[in-house]
Amino acid sequence: MRRRKFGICLVATLLSSWLVTSAAAQEVETVESGSDAQASGGFDFAPAPVDYSRTDSYREGAWMWGMSADQLLLGGSTSVSGDAGDKETIYVGGVGNIVVSNNSGGSWYEGYSFASVGRKTSGDDEDEDGADTERYIRPGNVEDMRANRLREYLRTEIENQLGSSDLADSLLDDITDDELLDAKDINDLDTIASLNLDIESDLTQIPLVSMEQGGGVLLSDYDTFISRYIMMRGAGAEEEQAVSAAADSPAVWSIESTTVATYAVTSDSIYLTIDKGQNWMQFMQAPEGEAILSFDISSDGRVVLIGTTSGIVMTRDGGGEWLTIDSGIEGAVYSIHYVESDRSIWALTTSRLYRSLDQGLTWDEVETRLSQNEVILEVIPGIGGRSLMLTTETLYQGEQNGSRYVFSELPHKPFAEETIEQIYTNDPSLSHFLVRTQYHVFEYVNGWVGQNKSLFTNDLGAVALLNDGVSMAIMATSSGVWFAQDSSALENSAEYQALQKKWAKEPSDADVIMKSFEAHYIGDWLDSNWSLRSGLAWLLPTVTFEYFHEQYRQDIRKTVEDEMSRVVTSDTWTSRRLTTQYWELKANWTFQVDTIMRNDLSASFQIQQLKRERQRLQQQVQKELNKRHALELTLALDFPKFPEKTAKQASRVSKKKLKVILSLEEVESNLNYLTGGYYLPALYGSSDSSNKYANY
Repeated sequence: MRRRKFGICLVATLLSSWLVTSAAAQEVETVESGSDAQASGGFDFAPAPVDYSRTDSYREGAWMWGMSADQLLLGGSTSVSGDAGDKETIYVGGVGNIVVSNNSGGSWYEGYSFASVGRKTSGDDEDEDGADTERYIRPGNVEDMRANRLREYLRTEIENQLGSSDLADSLLDDITDDELLDAKDINDLDTIASLNLDIESDLTQIPLVSMEQGGGVLLSDYDTFISRYIMMRGAGAEEEQAVSAAADSPAVWSIESTTVATYAVTSDSIYLTIDKGQNWMQFMQAPEGEAILSFDISSDGRVVLIGTTSGIVMTRDGGGEWLTIDSGIEGAVYSIHYVESDRSIWALTTSRLYRSLDQGLTWDEVETRLSQNEVILEVIPGIGGRSLMLTTETLYQGEQNGSRYVFSELPHKPFAEETIEQIYTNDPSLSHFLVRTQYHVFEYVNGWVGQNKSLFTNDLGAVALLNDGVSMAIMATSSGVWFAQDSSALENSAEYQALQKKWAKEPSDADVIMKSFEAHYIGDWLDSNWSLRSGLAWLLPTVTFEYFHEQYRQDIRKTVEDEMSRVVTSDTWTSRRLTTQYWELKANWTFQVDTIMRNDLSASFQIQQLKRERQRLQQQVQKELNKRHALELTLALDFPKFPEKTAKQASRVSKKKLKVILSLEEVESNLNYLTGGYYLPALYGSSDSSNKYANY
């Protein structure tokens, strides 16, 4: 452990001291008011019994999900959080910015925009008093970032498939950023389309991503650090290279809130607001050559923990002294937690799981007894020696047994076929928590509860529990933000019933997907006429000589030998003629077998390509269908429901409704194109559809 002061920590020190004082004042005020105070974060009570025996029970929950149609949120988000001190304030972290709502999601504004790498610019200025000031690069907007990433993606694909970086640069130099942003399909870029490369044809499916070194791995900025790290290691990257590539993201990793301040964590800096997102300042910058991966803070603001790619930076006195912990632990710290009940610190690294009982002075490895290929995604410690641990394989519950922890699998029979990707809770007893799979959200409250009504998206991301009296939870996705609200009143409304009847009369998702296959000439014939041959073709290289080749040779030998047995062995001329005939027949059969093998392999390769294209098309159509349902729900029910707006905010409602209608028309036009002109006539018939949204 080293005591170390960073140049920027003067701001952090002064600010943290103020935060500690403010937190202490709030605690005194709370106690004096006679309320049932939980000043230390709600941990001053005996742990309640937790019943994990009902993990095989299941029921449908009352949450209904709706997508916010605010334009600031449609560009995608990576992290979400409510404000611990103000129930109506919500924060959404994205790729390069933080969006804030102070009325439970009724309206939004951009609280802060920052650079993906906020390093100090060359040539510091001096202020009027002569003191050094540090200027940070403000980011380009999201469109600039997207254009750069699309260009990077195409350059890498061209270079990998054609083997020429010069050709890739030459082709892309002729394409402007505006042309890249306007192109929705690879065919919109004539110079690239003419190459007939095996790349993603729908450019809208390419998120803000990075092509990192190490096998050309495609890393999404909407993925967590550990997911990116696993992909890099799986591609053969060394530890240092994998950590560096996984940490290089402009996204907001997480947002942590106390009753006094809220912190937004990026790989380069931590930003802070003390006025509900109105103003932000830089609280801490990553040391040179390192990246910030995780963050936690005690409720009183005295203990601050920052996990980095090389260790931990922490303070125990609200920023008076900062310590760097780079011994006793090994690996990049991508999850860190402070448990106020026993003042322990849990650190999850790319190497091991550690626990400290003396404020970081010494560290003990927590033995997990996992399989060699099992990677820990998250560990959440609770009170009473409990913990939850999520790995790439399953979910575990941890119980303290003396000085060690025993982890046992926590069954999830109702959705055992799905892989849990993330876990969330704000309950220190760990009796109430959420898990998110790739497609669903489940809540555990004395049994599993499915919370997936109207969740019309397969693009699930970070979830945060809310307690504002309006929404139960908020979810970040790469295409927008979703709110979960009580469905009981909505499902009984006339508008919702009418919408359900309307959907029942429309073409089913399966029919729309099938029409898109037919429009692109990749329909069911792939399975009905070619599945058997496609499957056998991959076996032919190994069985050709073993079966076909040898069988034909035996047939030829038998034919020739039968004829030779009828001639006198001394007839040299006849013997030679039959021998020549044998080898000619053998060569002919060998040629035919080899031709069959090559043809089948070629056909099988083409079939596999078509199947991949069909899978991409199906995903694209399903995404558009899901988006249409979500937009219609928003339009018909004004859902998600938010608190009453002020007169000024109410004046924006019609504009927002118009934006939803425009988005809906765009989605339907996309579906009509993808289905070869089938969708709109099937949806609205031959009647005039110009007023199809009049009822909304």
